[in-house]
Amino acid sequence: MLPGYGMKSFRLAIKLLVSLLFFGLIFREVSGPEFSDMLRAVEIRYVAMSVALSAVMIAVSCWKWHVLLRHQATPVPYPVLFRLYLVGYYFTSLLPSNVGGDVARSYYVGRRIGSQSDAAVSVFIERVSGLLLLLGLVILAPALRPALYARPAVAVPALGAAALLVVLAALIRVRQPLKRSVEAIEAWRSRHGGGRFAAGLEALVRAVRDKALRFHQKLGRALHALKRDRSVLVPVLVLTVMFYGLTWVNVYVSFRAFGVQVPFLDVAAVVPVCMLVAMIPVAPLASLGLAEGTYVFYFGLLGVPAAASLAMGLLLRCKLLFIGLVGCLLYLGQDERLPAGRPGAQHE
Repeated sequence: MLPGYGMKSFRLAIKLLVSLLFFGLIFREVSGPEFSDMLRAVEIRYVAMSVALSAVMIAVSCWKWHVLLRHQATPVPYPVLFRLYLVGYYFTSLLPSNVGGDVARSYYVGRRIGSQSDAAVSVFIERVSGLLLLLGLVILAPALRPALYARPAVAVPALGAAALLVVLAALIRVRQPLKRSVEAIEAWRSRHGGGRFAAGLEALVRAVRDKALRFHQKLGRALHALKRDRSVLVPVLVLTVMFYGLTWVNVYVSFRAFGVQVPFLDVAAVVPVCMLVAMIPVAPLASLGLAEGTYVFYFGLLGVPAAASLAMGLLLRCKLLFIGLVGCLLYLGQDERLPAGRPGAQHE
C-alpha cells in the first residue's frame, strides 16, 4: 500500500458517509409525493435556460482568468482556457477533491506559459477576487430580508465572513511567509542541538518558505499592478459581480424549472450564505449532499417547500455532473495527463 493511501481512503470514506447523512436528513424533511409532483411538473424550457446559464457563468469566469493572464504578460488563447476550465470541473465534481480543479487548471496553464508560479498567481487571484465578493455578499445580502439576521444560521456565517475578510487582508500583507517557523526551528536547534531530524525539518521548511516567498512576491506585484491599472481592475470587478448576479439568476430559473417562483430578492438574500456554507470541506465531489442540504435549509427559512429546494438543488447537481463529464472527455483527449512527480513538470 502506498504511504498515506490508507489515511486518504479513510478520509474519503468519512466524507462519503457525511454526504449520505446529509441526504438522509434531507429526505426526512421532504414529502415523497410532493417531490414526485415536482419532478413531473418539470418545464424543459427552464431546464434549457438553466443549462445555458451554466455555460455563460463558466464563460464569464474564464474571461476573468484570461484578463488576469494577459495582464501578467502571459496570455493564453481563450478557447484553451475554456477547455481547461471544463477539465477543472471534472476534477472538482467527479473526483474526490475540493481543490483538484484549480490545481489542474494551474498546472496546464503553467506548462503552456513556462511558469507554474505565474499560473498559480492567476488562478489564485481569479478565485480570491470571487471569494472576497462572496464574503461581502454573505455579510450584506441578507439585508434584503432583514429578519434573516435574527437567525443564528445566517448571523454566524455573516460574522465568520467578516472575520475571514480581516484574516485574508492580513495574509496578503505578510511580507515573509513562514519566517517565524524557520526562526522557531533555528532557536530550538540552538538550545537542544537538534540532529538529523531537526536539520532535515529546517531544510524542508526553508525550501517551502522560499517557494512561498517567490509566490507571494509575484502575487504582491500582480495585486499592486492590478490596483494601479484600472483597465484590468475594472473588468475583473465587473466580471466578478456579473458572475454572482448570474448565480442568483441560475437558482431563480432552476426553481422555475419545477413550477416554483421564489421571489428574486429571496434568492439574492440567501444564495451567498448557501455558497459559503457549502464550501466547508466535509463532503466530497463538490460538497455532495451538503450543497443540497444548504438549499433546503436556508430557503426553508423563507418558507420555500423542502421538495422544491431539493429538486432545484438536484438540477444544479446534474448540471455539475454533466459539465464534469464533458471535462472528463476533454481530459482523456489531451496528449498529456497530470504528472506523478515527473521531473521537469514545471516547464514545457
